[in-house]
Amino acid sequence: MAKRKRNSYLKRTRSCRRSNRLQKKPAGPALPIRTRRKTPAKLKCRKVSRVKKPLTTYCLFVRHVYQHSKNNGIRLVGKKIIRQAARCWNLLTPEQKANFKNSTLPNKPNTPSSGDSNC
Repeated sequence: MAKRKRNSYLKRTRSCRRSNRLQKKPAGPALPIRTRRKTPAKLKCRKVSRVKKPLTTYCLFVRHVYQHSKNNGIRLVGKKIIRQAARCWNLLTPEQKANFKNSTLPNKPNTPSSGDSNC
């Protein structure tokens, strides 16, 4: 009995949505209409993501500092890691900064460790 009432309720709400007319006896709040799954054709027509910009040496350095601190168990969140990276970047010599120029992520550059008091 309950299924019949539910089905008739769904039919009434769907017909109301299709015709945009009010019924004499409203059946309560309308349920959201189920959407169909995306077809493969629609998935192929998706917009392509933006072109990735080349990273600067400073961006590569910040990534290295973040991974180094994460691997050593140092917890830095949000602005703290940027501040620490900026301090370390200003302490580096141009020769040390050149290590980050051509590589995507250097393994062991000559940088002060993040455990130092200066950095």
